[in-house]
Amino acid sequence: MTVQQAAQLRCRRCGTFDSGTYCSGCGAVLSDATGRTWLQFADSFLKITERGQYLRTYGRLLASPTRNTLALYAEGNPTGAFQFLQTSLLIYTLAVLSRVISGGTIVSMVAMPVMLLCSHAMYLALFYWMAHRKSRSGRSGHEFLILSAYSAGFTLPIAAALQAFQTMEPLWGLLALLVACVPMYVYALRVWARFWQLSKRRVFAYLFAATMVNTVVWIAAGVAYALLFLVPAST
Repeated sequence: MTVQQAAQLRCRRCGTFDSGTYCSGCGAVLSDATGRTWLQFADSFLKITERGQYLRTYGRLLASPTRNTLALYAEGNPTGAFQFLQTSLLIYTLAVLSRVISGGTIVSMVAMPVMLLCSHAMYLALFYWMAHRKSRSGRSGHEFLILSAYSAGFTLPIAAALQAFQTMEPLWGLLALLVACVPMYVYALRVWARFWQLSKRRVFAYLFAATMVNTVVWIAAGVAYALLFLVPAST
């Protein structure tokens, strides 16, 4: 251990020597407390520290979505960004699985998070390709993924809440979903326009094009699935 490391705290999660409140490597709370075996066990099993960090990050995004999404991206902490996205994906998956308990079909409901991931990955790849070609900001794919993790992590719990509401109230839930699409799209326009340093009109065109291509691909995949599996089974 060096003299500099001796003056710092060692993160109990990833082992990084650091100072301050949070670890720059993984985002965990730094503490020099010892002998707290049960608390450490509960934290490692229930991820209390990680969940608390997630709630603080989400509260920060709610206070000012566009500004604080870009501020979190600027901190350049990929570990924190992907942990935030991971927790949001867990929330969304649990919300989808709850529909299975309430009477949804297991295959369609369990497959939905997987389909969402594949669809979103294709959508992001198309959008990155179009925007990166025209932008002069010099943004890298690594930077794009960090910002994508924070923006998707912010919107997924909202989508989960809307799906849960739609399960209870189909008509009102659908109306709430349509209304929520407007501020979510405005949020995406603002974030990506500042990131790429492009006009909102151009960013809208790229987002719309990526959405349309993605939709066509998934409709074609759905038709192929029906022709291969559903139609032969019915005949």
